[in-house]
Amino acid sequence: MKKNVVVLAEAASDIERGIDFYNAIKDGADLYFQDSIIRASRNM
Repeated sequence: MKKNVVVLAEAASDIERGIDFYNAIKDGADLYFQDSIIRASRNM
C-alpha cells in the first residue's frame, strides 16, 4: 500500500540543516542521511 508523507515546513527546515551538517562532516554523508529518512518513512 502506497502512503503519502507530508513534511511540515518546520520539519523540512530541520531536515535541510541535517543534510548540511552531515555533508560538512564528509562529502556524501548527506545522501546516507536522506536515504535513512526515506527508508524510515516507508516503515510508518
